[in-house]
Amino acid sequence: MTWTSQFLTKCFTAFNGLRIVWSGICIIKMIEQCQCCGTEFRRYNGTFKSGPNYILSHDNRTVTQCSDGWNTVAIGNEPIPLGTITIIKFKIEKTIYSHIMFGIAPLSIDQKLVTGYSKCGWYYYSHNGGLYCQPQLSYSNFKFRDDSQLPEGTIITMIVDTTIGKISFKINDSLIKTAYQVTFPESIAPCIMLYNKGDSVRMLQN
Repeated sequence: MTWTSQFLTKCFTAFNGLRIVWSGICIIKMIEQCQCCGTEFRRYNGTFKSGPNYILSHDNRTVTQCSDGWNTVAIGNEPIPLGTITIIKFKIEKTIYSHIMFGIAPLSIDQKLVTGYSKCGWYYYSHNGGLYCQPQLSYSNFKFRDDSQLPEGTIITMIVDTTIGKISFKINDSLIKTAYQVTFPESIAPCIMLYNKGDSVRMLQN
């Protein structure tokens, strides 16, 4: 498949020198190859699992918080394959103060877990650009970006390179920035946590 003019064809240097086209994901094939350097990457083909304290859209791609508090844990329904570079895109559909965590967690995470961002997984906080994660790193509002209350319509792109254990983020058209380098458990999936009732996030298909 060739890239058309609507796709971004410029490569960004990241992940120990690998050059990857982060945008321009094929909407038909799960696996694509960068024409500039040959690096293969894939888009996440799953959706969200159902769970407590939130409702899902008919296609299971939009999560809406239905009770205030850090008690909404929406996890993907399919694991991210190990040995791959996987891209997941989210859109903030509705928010009050952008109290939303975007990240990766074990597929087995307890969906009733309160303040799970400090106990299970690795997250980016769209309210202030901080990082939160589980032990052993135990980040708690570790300064990562200068973002402040990302508004509705913001696109958060998450790049998960399981070949070397890196999680990176791209906010709208900003440069990609690596947040974590960790050892992943066997089964991980995209995970979001929302605080305010009525806030909603959509997992995009492309």
